[in-house]
Amino acid sequence: MRGCEHPLQGYVQGKQGAGNYCIVDYKGPNQKVVREVLFGYVQKPGEILFAQSGGGGGWGDPLERDPELVLRDVLDEYVSMEGARRDYGVIIDPISLTVDEAATRKLREEMRGACGGS
Repeated sequence: MRGCEHPLQGYVQGKQGAGNYCIVDYKGPNQKVVREVLFGYVQKPGEILFAQSGGGGGWGDPLERDPELVLRDVLDEYVSMEGARRDYGVIIDPISLTVDEAATRKLREEMRGACGGS
């Protein structure tokens, strides 16, 4: 499970990819996040196993991505509204499902300032 320790890096200011991990007894009473090899675990009937296989790193500064393309990714369910805000600095109105351009500009300026002005 080296992918949990060393996620793939991004390029040209892109962020690193997500790491590998599993959750045994997902949303159950004995839920446990596993980031290493787990030998001898026997899954009980009814338990859910959640597994995330890490992806590649990003390409380019996410704050430079066209907000309309981020919106399209949200509508296509590749990115959540929270992910759009957190990772791309894009605010989407949950009612109209449109980009709030003024709020997006403001958030991106704040995020750039927090990162040292990327």
